[in-house]
Amino acid sequence: MEADLKLQSLGKCGCYHTVLFLGLGLIYLRGAWHVFAPVYLAADPGHSCSVPNTTNNVADNNFTVDSCTVTYYQDINNSVIRSCEDGWQYGSQFQSTIVTDWNLVCDEDYKIELSTTIYMIGTGCGALGLTYFSDKYGRKKLLIVCLLIQGFVGVGVAFLNGFILFTIMRFFIGLLNMGIGLTVFVMITESYQASVRTIPSVGIQIAWATGIMLLALFGYLIRNWRHLQLLISLPNFIIVIYVLFLPESLSWLVANRKYREASTVLNWAQQLNQHTSQIEERNSWNGNESCIQEQDVEPVDNYITGEIKNSIHDLFCMKNTRFYTLVIIYLFIVNSLIYMGISFSMPVLHGDIFLNLFLSGLVEIPAHIICMFVITRIGRKIPLMIFLFLCAMSTIAAALCPSSTESGISLQWLKTTLFMISKFAITGSYATVYLYSAELFPTVIRNLAMGIASFFENLGAVGAPFIIYAAKKMPIIPVIAFSSATIIGGFLVMTLPETNRQPLPQTISDTKSFTTHKSDINRNSHLITEL
Repeated sequence: MEADLKLQSLGKCGCYHTVLFLGLGLIYLRGAWHVFAPVYLAADPGHSCSVPNTTNNVADNNFTVDSCTVTYYQDINNSVIRSCEDGWQYGSQFQSTIVTDWNLVCDEDYKIELSTTIYMIGTGCGALGLTYFSDKYGRKKLLIVCLLIQGFVGVGVAFLNGFILFTIMRFFIGLLNMGIGLTVFVMITESYQASVRTIPSVGIQIAWATGIMLLALFGYLIRNWRHLQLLISLPNFIIVIYVLFLPESLSWLVANRKYREASTVLNWAQQLNQHTSQIEERNSWNGNESCIQEQDVEPVDNYITGEIKNSIHDLFCMKNTRFYTLVIIYLFIVNSLIYMGISFSMPVLHGDIFLNLFLSGLVEIPAHIICMFVITRIGRKIPLMIFLFLCAMSTIAAALCPSSTESGISLQWLKTTLFMISKFAITGSYATVYLYSAELFPTVIRNLAMGIASFFENLGAVGAPFIIYAAKKMPIIPVIAFSSATIIGGFLVMTLPETNRQPLPQTISDTKSFTTHKSDINRNSHLITEL
């Protein structure tokens, strides 16, 4: 817990924290662009079969055109239905999308969902494969590498001329996007002392919501998918420049015994926050001031004594971490499944595709604001349970609510309201789960643990399109899946320890304090001053 003691010497919120939060917030914001870009990159502006070459006059009643077929009438009782042999005509809402460029309609429309599924698989691979390098080599190095590669790949996508290459490149964009997003979130979590960690850790999610709203604006202003892809990719190169000036995570440096670098970061942070009275304390590490004058200490493989051993085995080597990991994995799957299911449904609801996505992001902001203050004062467990149960109840209520009364009065506004409540609740739950999981796992394997949980999180995201597709034939399926999953999740949360106002564990053995010192923490929690 040494890193948290050093963070306390920086104060609760100063110039250092503000610079770090804004810088990392901008990185987190751009991540939403790549997730929801298919809403516009793969938008269908409306299509119908082109008029057959045999005539330019559709009014002669020899044939009629539909979205996917042409019906030829030989006489009043005989007709022949054929596919759109002469191609399609598209609406004018967009200048171009991958749908209009590559004719991804009718029998080919499944490719749009397939591309999104492949992207989600990529994010899962990124969560599992990249986070290890963040724990081993540092948060900042991984950020720089991933941002640069994603920038080049994203720009390349704008010049592709085939669906297969587009899907492959989107896979790698997703892989890199998850590595960036998880690393940013972990850095935010590790940069604040325990008593004030909640607000920045949840507040960073407002940047994500802002990113969704900005994408709606970009999509409205830029109707060419290639130009839009360039717009969301080029900022990576600008972001890399200021990432070079951001400090490495102090918690990571301390956990990996890089005391010399940690002292430099702490010194810089102290100067920014003008806490000059802490000079003596900041140069003392483990009671040995001379250690920062020596070479950085190499870790020894012994997780019990607090040394570093970054492997998946570490998550399951002790009973408590094993149980935490399994529960967190389930919660990530549930939250991702429902969040993505609702988010991807909203833009295609009745209404404007740009306004709907904007509102989808806007509704998340009050959810995060309320979440920040509730979980700061009450804790993590109770609000998370309430969010999950509220999502279940509003989902069931929306399904049971009729579209209109017997007298013909429309109740669509009520169904939409209940739908928005579900989005509000799952957003609050999602934000809480991210913070909760980051606090449960120790620094030496935090990014690895978050990566594994996020791998399963993306399995939930992959499943969302299939449930939505199944709902076209059986509307009750999403209700059963979403409500039952959140109810089970709510009861599982009851078995987890409370982490509010506790220092971040640095080693796996530190997680024992959640249970062995729980009564002491509860007894003394009122002594900790909140923001």
